[in-house]
Amino acid sequence: MLTLIQGGLYADTGREMRTRIEARIRAKRPSLLLVPEQQTVTAESEYADRLPADAPLSFEVMNFSRLPNRIFREIGGLSDSYSDETVRALFMWRTLTELSPLLSPSFGKVSEGTVEKALSALRELRAMCLDAPMLSEASEAVEQ
Repeated sequence: MLTLIQGGLYADTGREMRTRIEARIRAKRPSLLLVPEQQTVTAESEYADRLPADAPLSFEVMNFSRLPNRIFREIGGLSDSYSDETVRALFMWRTLTELSPLLSPSFGKVSEGTVEKALSALRELRAMCLDAPMLSEASEAVEQ
């Protein structure tokens, strides 16, 4: 059963939500409270203070990041593979090694330091939301 109640935690609708959630928990029926990311901690602490100790067995506060993760796990698991810093460094080393003939002579030999500099530059570009086509356009504009 899906019940949609719109409103803030401290509004009249918030009281209605708490009442319904408490009733469902007493009846041992599962409940999810969907809130925006920035309200997750507030909602969790608000409900932790009010609900019985066994409430986490049937009640969970969800946000818009947690919800798809939980759905994917229940339906069949997450299919993404995540790489750590070591894997990213290996990919960068291989890329730089293969491209080294095309890079300027001042680039030098591929080493741990050059790989870390390249990864650092890549993190910076991502932080600025820049991608390859944008860089290509910018280089063309500079060449003109």
